[in-house]
Amino acid sequence: MDWSRGYALIVAAAFLSEYIRVRVDYHILELTLICIAVPVLFFAVCVVCYLVLASLTDRVCNFIEGNGFRTDP
Repeated sequence: MDWSRGYALIVAAAFLSEYIRVRVDYHILELTLICIAVPVLFFAVCVVCYLVLASLTDRVCNFIEGNGFRTDP
């Protein structure tokens, strides 16, 4: 094997190993982002549910205390 084939083989091996490293790095980055995004999404859903329930509770209390129901016996 002459030097040009050896050099081409080394360049191909370096390119392949760098390609695999970048793919693995992107995969790790994706997993990290997913692991961060899942709790944030869960927290956001909980906050939205809390706000909706708080709004409904205020409306129901206003309805009961206002003119909708009598609360005294």
